[in-house]
Amino acid sequence: VFVALLGAANPVLSGWIEAAARRVTQPALDIDRTVFWVICAVAAWPAVRLTAMTSRLGAPAVAKIQPDLSRGPSLGVVNARSVLRALALFNLLFAVQTLTDVAYLWGGVRLPEGVTYAQYAHGGAYPLACVAVLAGVFALTAQSFLPGRPVLRAMLLVWLAQTVVLMVSAMLRLDLYVDAYGLTRVRFAGFVGMAMVAAGIAAMLMQVWQGRGSAWLIAALAMIAVATFYALSLVNVAGVIARYNLDRAEVSLDIYYMCGLGDGALPAIAAAQPDILAVCASIGVDTGIAAPADWREWGYRNARLRASLARATGGDA
Repeated sequence: VFVALLGAANPVLSGWIEAAARRVTQPALDIDRTVFWVICAVAAWPAVRLTAMTSRLGAPAVAKIQPDLSRGPSLGVVNARSVLRALALFNLLFAVQTLTDVAYLWGGVRLPEGVTYAQYAHGGAYPLACVAVLAGVFALTAQSFLPGRPVLRAMLLVWLAQTVVLMVSAMLRLDLYVDAYGLTRVRFAGFVGMAMVAAGIAAMLMQVWQGRGSAWLIAALAMIAVATFYALSLVNVAGVIARYNLDRAEVSLDIYYMCGLGDGALPAIAAAQPDILAVCASIGVDTGIAAPADWREWGYRNARLRASLARATGGDA
């Protein structure tokens, strides 16, 4: 899953994977023959492993019932050894992604032929966000195997640090995409979501580093969520989007989208490009902000928006 998501987020990695697949599948694989040999391998594997399983198969019945506490907790196929192998592989995958970002996105290294900078920079933000969320879920699962295993703890810390770097890279990609194509509600929400995920992974990194319990992590995540949503309640998102797009000449304006942003965008539109209001009015969009019918319906945001629109248009609030 990580390889698929990282490949979708990184055209360079995707090209490497496709090239490797072409080499492996030349000549083309026969699906029926492949399935047959996979089934044969599954059937033959226990026989191949008989020598390694001899001690367990020959143990007395009482010993089979006794739990093997020396290996620590086990959650089905997930145990300390499988987590160690997984972290080794995941750290390697993330290191490849991080190094390619450092080289191509920040270091200015020339991209391979056939891959443009726009392709590399203007995509992949959302797959990387999915990667970070999955990494956080796996890190939570792995924490039960950390006590008494300093190597496992160090590998998890490195992986969480790489995940934070990955989220910073995803936000940079989205920022470059927005610079080229403009800001929308979905992209604004993407920035907020990525920042929350990065903060959550950073909190998990601090939790593992300081050896804190899960209660501390839950409290930290709750504080991040509450602080984010409280801050957003004070932000005029539509106005931010309108001002951002109107202030950048290189962004191709979608006037119909601008008209659909709502009351919050009207003062910014009127101050920057009043002609757009006429276009909005021509397609049936109300370009005024309704005043409250009486004092009980008064709202601070409504009053501020009406005052800003009045200053921009030279009318009465």
